[in-house]
Amino acid sequence: MKALRIVGIVLAAIIVLVLVIAAFLPDALHVEKSTVVDRPVAQVQAYAGDFSHMTTWSAWSKMDPEAKVTLSTPASGVGATYEWDGKKMGTGKISTVKEEPGRIDQSISFGGQPPAQVWWTFAPEGNGTKVSWGFHGDAPYPLGRLFMAMYAGPLATDYEKGLEGLKAEIEKLPAAAPDTTAPAAH
Repeated sequence: MKALRIVGIVLAAIIVLVLVIAAFLPDALHVEKSTVVDRPVAQVQAYAGDFSHMTTWSAWSKMDPEAKVTLSTPASGVGATYEWDGKKMGTGKISTVKEEPGRIDQSISFGGQPPAQVWWTFAPEGNGTKVSWGFHGDAPYPLGRLFMAMYAGPLATDYEKGLEGLKAEIEKLPAAAPDTTAPAAH
């Protein structure tokens, strides 16, 4: 009986500790990474916004190449979707919800969880394009905060690897004519 009481006290202490730690963690996860691609804005935006290219550059596709991927038709533009189901990546869906020159907004959900926001921005930089890729997801107390805290570093690393892959794939393509209608760099 004494051993059971000790186990109960230890479990209660662990639960209290987890709840206290979660109280001090951020209530959202925000990641944004950027790179410069040696191609015009319109070409970079068109490539990044086309889900049919995603398996060539995405860090997650490389991590789980056997994942089943389902693309919408068309694979780009507002309403386009990319769904996956894999052993390592789990399940999820990303959808383009808004697109305008210099920006793409998307919604992403993992395994039926509430959706998070993803965005892309594209701006001229030198002779190329500064492309930024961002993520924002709410982290409800307590488990959401713990989950987001565990995945903040890996997500940032995956975004960096994804942008490296995107840059490498786009720069293999012939350069399109510069887009004179692209938004000016700030």
